[in-house]
Amino acid sequence: TEPIADFIIGEHLFLAMIKTLTHQEIISAFPSLFLFVIQLFGLLMIFVITRRFFAGYVHGDMVAIIALLFVGPLWAISGAGAKFVSGGVIGNVIGNLLIPAIFYFLFCAFTAKKALFLIPAITLVTTIAYTHHLSTFIFGYSFIGSFVAFIVLVGRGTEYKKLFALLKNVYILPLLCIALGCLFVLFPPSYLNMDTIATSVGAPTKSTRTGVGLHEMMYTLGQPRFIFGMIGALVLSGLLLIIRIRPHRYAKKYHDIVTPYGGIFLIGWSGAIIAMSLFPHLLKVNILSTRIVTYGAFPLAILAAFAVVFLGGVCIRRTDKKLRIPHMALTTILCISVLYFFTTGVRDNATSMSTSPNITDALQTFHVATYASIVFAKDAHDNTTQWMVKDHNYITADTWIKIFFADDYTQPLSRSYFNRYE
Repeated sequence: TEPIADFIIGEHLFLAMIKTLTHQEIISAFPSLFLFVIQLFGLLMIFVITRRFFAGYVHGDMVAIIALLFVGPLWAISGAGAKFVSGGVIGNVIGNLLIPAIFYFLFCAFTAKKALFLIPAITLVTTIAYTHHLSTFIFGYSFIGSFVAFIVLVGRGTEYKKLFALLKNVYILPLLCIALGCLFVLFPPSYLNMDTIATSVGAPTKSTRTGVGLHEMMYTLGQPRFIFGMIGALVLSGLLLIIRIRPHRYAKKYHDIVTPYGGIFLIGWSGAIIAMSLFPHLLKVNILSTRIVTYGAFPLAILAAFAVVFLGGVCIRRTDKKLRIPHMALTTILCISVLYFFTTGVRDNATSMSTSPNITDALQTFHVATYASIVFAKDAHDNTTQWMVKDHNYITADTWIKIFFADDYTQPLSRSYFNRYE
């Protein structure tokens, strides 16, 4: 008898706040421009976090620039970024900004051992929890993956004590209590109920949730980015293992290449998404696999950039700055690699972009939403015995409907799981 959303739709609240405070209509190009700006900030966040992760590496800035190239001009549309912006998929766009931002502040807190950096991290985790359930799910698994990577690749007893000491800060414990109280007691998100959890956690119930093939994942994320990303993950894992096994001999030599926390966050972040996409049944993930795999674009872009720079550095002797292989051979390899990156990236963008997009269905959705927001919104809001439901599976750009209402979570509810209505 109670209205329950199939998934949380709180990403419209920022735009609703603008409309409430200014009393101005925001139905124009503004929502799409807002998402586009968020998308750009997400790309810049990748540049910033890459610089921090590889701050001690002599070629760290080059890694950051190449990472920005891999998520910007090349494979810009891969991962459905442009489709998310134009289709009003606000949660995924905001999630692609908040997830790396959270890892950035966690990295600063763990590396500098300063608890104050945990304040924005906890705040952003709470924000993403109220904004988008899938992004929250992705971050949760990524954080668990990072914790596992920390145990396997770092795992020093003194480091555990230093990390737990951060939680004893006078500001952190109250903030954690407030965040947990809001999430689980005061105003729990709509997906924190047993019915919703049962539809997202457990054995996959649909063919679209049984995982994607390796070839499909490579096609979605871009073959060079995926291949070099895996190489980068293996190199980082190897370096961290060497440092752990022989710390006195190799810690000083390899610590400048990658910081331990930067490495474990990248490995845990990318590894969790790959595992959720390829083997959802093992992790009890019951979510659309093709949507999960798009989140792997950012961590794999960073790993791919590191792999390219690291492999290039291997070809040069550090002592006399001379090439280890013939100059002509290195030039040929570089030219072929650059040509391969650009051709596959541009081809991916060309196949993803439509020269004549069909906007008829979206316009119909907007007209219906305009009518419904005028005629039905007030009655549904005043009458607690009825509510509105929109279909998420078949309506084009249905997420934008909430922008027209600019109201709370239940205006309207989103229907996605048909078994609830049978």
